[in-house]
Amino acid sequence: MEHSVMTTPFEHPATPALPACTTSPATSPNLTRTLAFAVLNRDINGVLKALARGASMDEENDAIEVIHDRIFSDLTAVSLAVVIDAATDSLLMTPLVLNHGGRIDQVDSKGRVLLDFAWSSGVHVPPSARGA
Repeated sequence: MEHSVMTTPFEHPATPALPACTTSPATSPNLTRTLAFAVLNRDINGVLKALARGASMDEENDAIEVIHDRIFSDLTAVSLAVVIDAATDSLLMTPLVLNHGGRIDQVDSKGRVLLDFAWSSGVHVPPSARGA
């Protein structure tokens, strides 16, 4: 049986902020746009081809996306994948990009992490509202 022990903030200091780990503006904007377009269209082969050509998961796309009346800018392929999967209540693009070099601990130039883009109704709707 475990016993809990109360601690003071002095004993456990706050976790430091994560540093930005993305590149903005992109160093190879054409490849970044190609990768983003493939992710946006849920084109698995297009994603794999863009990555094979050297597209980076850490470069921010300069396009502005409007998805479900929300405006997004400076998205990486990974953050765009999370947005697309949230918008379609699916998990297709996020695992694909994470398994091909995307960083789950990504922090972009605006200080956003992947959970900032995970607004799927399947996650946010409480069971009572779903009829469960």
